[in-house]
Amino acid sequence: MVTRNTPTKREQEAPGRSLPVGRKPTASAVITAIRDPAGNLKGFAKVTRGLTEKQQALEALRKSEERVRLILETAHDALRVVALPPHPLR
Repeated sequence: MVTRNTPTKREQEAPGRSLPVGRKPTASAVITAIRDPAGNLKGFAKVTRGLTEKQQALEALRKSEERVRLILETAHDALRVVALPPHPLR
């Protein structure tokens, strides 16, 4: 949180810092101090970004990595991945 005497130019709010237990954050905010050429504080700018799509993509990636890990750990034979060139439709 930015306080009145904060010397930094930029701070990022911790996602979910005031959410109830078990609830995931849906946004992240960055607050930047705006100063005049003399360095006097004139105000703040806040940019908020949604995290829902990012969280869904990370969860899908985690599940995919888990599936691959389980396959590789339980496979008794060697696995070979072959990429064939696409065939034109006839």
